[in-house]
This record gives sequence, structure tokens and C-alpha cells, in this order.
Amino acid sequence: MAVVAMETVVALAHATGRTLVMPPEQHIYLLAKGDRKHKKHFGFADFYHLESLSEEHLGLDIISMEEFLERQAMTGKMRNTTSGHVSFPPGNRTRWDGGDQKDIKELKEWLREVTLTPLWKPDQCMAAFPSSPGPGEIQKLHTIREELDVGIEIGNKAIDRGLPNVLGSTADRMRESHANRGLCIYDEEMQKAPVVHFMCYHKKRVRLLTHFYTFLFFESALQDLWTKRFIRDHLRYKDDLQCVAARIVHAVREQARLHDPKGNPDGLFDSMHVRRGDFQYKATRVEADVLYQKSKNELTEDATVYIATDERNKTFFDPLKEHYNILFLDDFMHLMNETNPNNFGMLDQLVASKGSIFFGTYFSTFTGFINRMRGYYVDKNKL
Repeated sequence: MAVVAMETVVALAHATGRTLVMPPEQHIYLLAKGDRKHKKHFGFADFYHLESLSEEHLGLDIISMEEFLERQAMTGKMRNTTSGHVSFPPGNRTRWDGGDQKDIKELKEWLREVTLTPLWKPDQCMAAFPSSPGPGEIQKLHTIREELDVGIEIGNKAIDRGLPNVLGSTADRMRESHANRGLCIYDEEMQKAPVVHFMCYHKKRVRLLTHFYTFLFFESALQDLWTKRFIRDHLRYKDDLQCVAARIVHAVREQARLHDPKGNPDGLFDSMHVRRGDFQYKATRVEADVLYQKSKNELTEDATVYIATDERNKTFFDPLKEHYNILFLDDFMHLMNETNPNNFGMLDQLVASKGSIFFGTYFSTFTGFINRMRGYYVDKNKL
């Protein structure tokens, strides 16, 4: 899911004090819907307010791949990391927007040859950032992590699972989040490298599709809190998407009021995210009657339930329709005007996040982001 990867690279760029180079516009996985009039090559600026993010915050600079190549590569500042020779981009080309997969692959392979490319895997390590430069702080983090393993080996398994101590010691916070992973530390080699390239390479199982707060670890608790607030306050879907979603939420509330005119004056509704499609976690692909059994103790019979889903055959949800007033994004196409269908997933997220009770799909980053938006909304409005 693009949004969580975007958050991760923005947080990495700020944490390292580096300029963030955006990838060229290209096909993004699952975003190739619509006809010829709809855009199908995307950059992250198509979804987020990156121009204002860079302008509003002095600690973060964002440039395009084209600008990076013109500024760094075409002026002879990029060198092959093996031979040390000056290296120029394939065909001396600086504009790669709209390229096909073969084009993009050629650019990626060149970037790997001229940059420091760490193979950081979020499922295997935490990206750790010392509070100050130098080998002493780096070793300190390694020592804390090793001591946590020793504590487990000697039988110290009584870990308090209450609310995390967000201002606790480095060891306490690492204990709460390491999940048996090691550390990938922003060490002296990386600090000295002119360009660091965090790549996505499925053959090596390297990708940044993860929630930034489960991956980045700061020795400073205050820096950790600042980063979470920075992402919360500055990275959001563009206003036009927010406005379309608001119209749909209003219409869902109207439907909920009409369905129960006496008992639901505020138009409250519940929501689900049911991931089907290509989802690789087969254990989550359960039938609709199972979804009902798992949700019935929390949802009220005959309640209005909005379902965000990639399931095209809506008859799949007939068992749920026997108990709830079910609504989908498809029911509100008339409110979307000329919205690019490749934005429908984001609209689904925004609408589902306003459900009073929400059931999601386990392992899904799409669900995870809905949950986080709900947290932001509830905290802001003291609900």
C-alpha cells in the first residue's frame, strides 16, 4: 500500500537529514484502472501534498528524480561503487516519468551501482537512529539489543503488555517493539555516503511496505514522538480526495438515518475492510458467514455497515445482508464526479475510517492505515 511506504521514506529522509528524491511517475501495483482518459502513471505527489510538506518544513527537502539526475548525475558527481569511475544514467537520460517497467528497471539497476544500497528488511530488523554521531552511540544500541536477548534466554519472559511507555528508557522502548528483530543502524558508513538508496527488490525480499512506527527506532524518545506527530500532521491524502470522501460519508449517514429514522438521528454507521482479490494471506480469506459470526457480538442487528472491499462479486456478502444494511463505494458513484478510479481505494479507506465500530483484515496494511486514521480522528475530537 503506497501510503505506508511513502510515510516510511519521508520519515527516513528526515531522520537522516537527507534530501528525499521521489521516484519517477510509473505504474503502481493495482493502480491501472479506468479508460484512456484516466491517468495510469503515478508519482506520490498525485496523492499527497508533498509540495507544501517540503515548503512548510525546513528540515525536509523533496526533489524529483529528474532534478536529482540533472544536479548530481549529469554533473559527474555519481561514481560506480565498485570501479570508482564516474557514471552517467542510462542513455544520459534524466526524465523517466511514464516509462515502462523495462525502462524503470534499467534506471533502478543503475542506481544500485552508484549508491550505497542497504538491504534493510522491516520484518528482520529495526531501523535504529542514534542520538548523536560516533561509534560509541552505535555500540550502545547494539549492547542494549543484545542484553534484551540475554534476558529472554534466562527466562525473563514476563513482559508487561500494557500501554507502551512512550517516554521510557531506550531499553524499555526497544523491548516493547523489537519483536525478535535485530537492528539496522544508521552507522558511520551510511552517514558519510553521499547518496543512500532504499530500494524495493522483491527477489531479495526487500521493501519498505510497512508502518513507519514499527520500523524506525530512535534512541531519543522525544525524537520518536516528534516523528510520529510530524507524519500525522503533514502526510495526508490530497484535499480533493478528502472532499469526495466527505460527500460519501455524509451520504452514508443519510442512508443510515433513513434506514432507522427513529433510532439513529446522527446517522451512525459501522464499517469493515474485507480484503479478497490477490491477498496472499489465505488464512484471512474466509466466507461471509464467518465474517458475520466474528462480528455479530459487536455489531447491532440491522445496523448500517459500510464495507470497503476489492471483492467484485458483491453477492459474496449476501449472508451479511441478511443481518445488516450493507453499503459499498459502488453505491455512491454519482458523488465522485470525474474521480480517477485508481483513487477508489483511498476513498474506501477514508469512508471506512469513520465507522463507529470497525472490523479489518488481519495482515493488511490497508486495514492498518484505517485503524490509524481512526486513532487520529478519535484523539483530535476526544471521542
